Amino acid sequence: MSKKVLVVGTVRNCSKPLTRALRVLEKELVEIGREPEFFLVESDSDDDTVNQLRDLSSTQANFRFVSFGKLQTTIPDRIQRIAFCRNAYLEELEKLNLDEDRFPHLVVADFDEVNSRIQFPRNGDWLFSGESVFATNQFGRYYDILALRAEGWVEEDYRLSTKRLLADGIRPLRAYLKSVSQKQVHIRSSTKAFEVQSAFGGLAIYPAKALAGIRYVPELLSGVFYECEHVSLSKSLRHKGTKIMIAPSLRNNGSLRHTFASIPAVLFILKALSTLRFPRRTN
Repeated sequence: MSKKVLVVGTVRNCSKPLTRALRVLEKELVEIGREPEFFLVESDSDDDTVNQLRDLSSTQANFRFVSFGKLQTTIPDRIQRIAFCRNAYLEELEKLNLDEDRFPHLVVADFDEVNSRIQFPRNGDWLFSGESVFATNQFGRYYDILALRAEGWVEEDYRLSTKRLLADGIRPLRAYLKSVSQKQVHIRSSTKAFEVQSAFGGLAIYPAKALAGIRYVPELLSGVFYECEHVSLSKSLRHKGTKIMIAPSLRNNGSLRHTFASIPAVLFILKALSTLRFPRRTN
């Protein structure tokens, strides 16, 4: 089987972390015997991202990109817009694999700070064997609750659960802590890979054959917001019999700004604050 992998992702305003994330990811893949080629999909950047992409495509033989310019005017919803861009790389994968299985695996990665020091397990060849999807873990606390679905852990979109708690009279801070921060647990790297219904975490490895004919089609929830595009993709994959796994030994930075409130000491203080009742001013 070919050792080539197509590494893809969507980028917007990533000029600062982009190059480092590319270099680190390429180094890690090469060290476990993979041959990465990159294809990034850009839209709506107003920093130097597009210029950096042009420079990379002119100096790096294994790097290509496409830019859709300003999509926000025609696709105002963020998740719908990201799904549109992600479908562009699925179409590219199918085109590249049309005559032969040139790229048996697709690595979908974020190119912001979350992967700037990603670490693959040294015996990581198992991530590219079999027919399962493997999503990354983090060095700190697991952050990507939006894309996660797992029985007994995160069973619905956190925005739905937050909305329900607010309707029940729970204060906003406490509702957020219950729906998000308390779910952002630490997963030991020594834990064996385990199955979930959906996950991403900033990087995931997909068997290309499982993706054939599949697209990101986010569902509209409660007529208000679209479900995370990774959840819709995972549903389609699982319908075809593909397992979605979290691989704890595959770790990236995660995002401290998303998990700060889940740090035990901080969470304790915020939970205490969320129970306080302050007297209302009468004048």
